[in-house]
Amino acid sequence: MKVWTGLPECVGCGRCVEACPKGAVRIEHGRPVKCVHCHPERAPCAEACPVQAIVPVGDTLRVDTDRCTACGRCVEACPVNGIVIRDDGAVKCDGCPDREYPPCVEACPIPGAATTARLPERALWARYRTARTLARIRGGRGVGVGGGARGEHRRGHR
Repeated sequence: MKVWTGLPECVGCGRCVEACPKGAVRIEHGRPVKCVHCHPERAPCAEACPVQAIVPVGDTLRVDTDRCTACGRCVEACPVNGIVIRDDGAVKCDGCPDREYPPCVEACPIPGAATTARLPERALWARYRTARTLARIRGGRGVGVGGGARGEHRRGHR
């Protein structure tokens, strides 16, 4: 899967926010916030959605706007705050699969601050585990994240 990497060099200029056609990137505390692309079969946002509006498309997940009811459960479940609710429903990064490089990456003025790379399954699992750990540090907020006997991932409303 092709995902955005290299964020430590980010200066928080916001050009990625302006370039995102979906409005799926925002700046918080001087850093970009966006979906980290958990593995589609293990994504807390998809598991939390009561109407199965977050669907796998290729190596990533997209929001099916026809199904989305804007209930916000995906927002609560996302361990990295990578989803927002807008007037027409949930919005999350899908990596702009129709382009070689996402506009957010192309807009970045700092060499190496925003790059893309194809990540193997192992790296995607690492991102998922990191996101799950962040959710626990934040007090376990989130539908479908933490709370099991050993903190294992729970199934959402399916």
